[in-house]
Amino acid sequence: KGTQREIRNKFEDAGIYNKDLLRYYQPLKFGLLAVAVICILLFVHETNDMLISLLVAIIGVIIVPDMYLALRRKRLIVKNSRQLPYMIDMMAVCVQTGMTLEGAFRYLGDELKSFDKDLCYQIRKTSDAAEVKGMEAALVDLTKRVPTPQVRSFALTLTQNIQYGTSVAPVLSDLAEDFRNEQIL
Repeated sequence: KGTQREIRNKFEDAGIYNKDLLRYYQPLKFGLLAVAVICILLFVHETNDMLISLLVAIIGVIIVPDMYLALRRKRLIVKNSRQLPYMIDMMAVCVQTGMTLEGAFRYLGDELKSFDKDLCYQIRKTSDAAEVKGMEAALVDLTKRVPTPQVRSFALTLTQNIQYGTSVAPVLSDLAEDFRNEQIL
């Protein structure tokens, strides 16, 4: 169960949301390794070449897919950070119209589908977590899933709003503008 959860988290962090692929990931990796070992045993006759080939097969089949997922995760984090100012602007508009933060997250979780499916997924996951654990804990989870300074600033701003009850709409607009300026620089 723990391994399946870890694999699911790796896939989600990499932007692969199809849960059906999870059940094939480990068997496919070990199946490819078994085929590679059989081929090496059948076609490589020198001991040194066999050992080197086995080592390359193990690295290629076990480590490379995980490296690929880690690379996709890094790219996705950068992409989400680039799109964050636009999402913050939309959230500021939602809050200005009278929505609560939870309502704004729920609304944006549905509306961002056509804009950016990956950011939409993160917002929807935060919205779902807020319903179960509360908004502050959900924002902490968001900063763990997307560990960038922009997301930390965004989460801190919302957390302070929750704690002190200040008006968050103008602060969100300023925050989005700061992030845009930072991206331009």
